[in-house]
Amino acid sequence: MKFEEKLKKRQYDQMWSEYCGFLDLDIDGYMRIQTRLMEEQIALWSGSALGRRILDDKHPRTIEEFRRAVKLTSYEDYADILLQKNGGYAARHPIVWIQTPWEGGRHPVKVAPIYERHAGYLPQQHTGLPDAVHQQRTGANSMSAPPIRSCTP
Repeated sequence: MKFEEKLKKRQYDQMWSEYCGFLDLDIDGYMRIQTRLMEEQIALWSGSALGRRILDDKHPRTIEEFRRAVKLTSYEDYADILLQKNGGYAARHPIVWIQTPWEGGRHPVKVAPIYERHAGYLPQQHTGLPDAVHQQRTGANSMSAPPIRSCTP
């Protein structure tokens, strides 16, 4: 059920639990969730071509191992890969690429991949997807705000 439907039906307890339930957690519970989510992302990214390149084929499993394995990077470290708009370097293939001016960089623009799960946070005009495709993939239309995503684990 969508947020708007829950609001119309006055399902406030369910809405709180789904969208704001993390606020009821103590700091330890919240940090356990954040650590688990970060370690999932580390595992996913470490297996990608870009991750293997940055990690020099190391496979960190914890946040501490990741911090020790990865040097501080900047966009410049990724530019040669990202500017090719080759989704094969990432853990997942992007649905669209966005670009922005790169003042002071080697190239006139920066590009970044947008993945299915993140497209709903962008208005349709920023994704470059046709209205029908954007609505199908995100549940939003070009005239509405991006859908609210669940905050709970």
